[in-house]
Amino acid sequence: MERLDVENDQHYMQAYLRDDGTYWLEYREGDADAHFQTSSRNLGLMCQAFTMWLYRLPGWREPFDWHRWSDESALEHSDSEALDGEPTG
Repeated sequence: MERLDVENDQHYMQAYLRDDGTYWLEYREGDADAHFQTSSRNLGLMCQAFTMWLYRLPGWREPFDWHRWSDESALEHSDSEALDGEPTG
């Protein structure tokens, strides 16, 4: 999902469902220094974060353990185990 009310296309949130049932969640708010990722097996929590982000509601980041996105962290993150209903990190 992209923000259309900002000056560039580098404001977005996206998710990916992995084969192991883990959802990756990623958001970016401008340049590469504001690009973060997390994961969870809790679909309800992921949907809540998307909805809150979309409507600019406060608190959508709090349920997760966010990490700055990088190629290296994406590889490390892909190896981490997610717990049912709990974010990983």
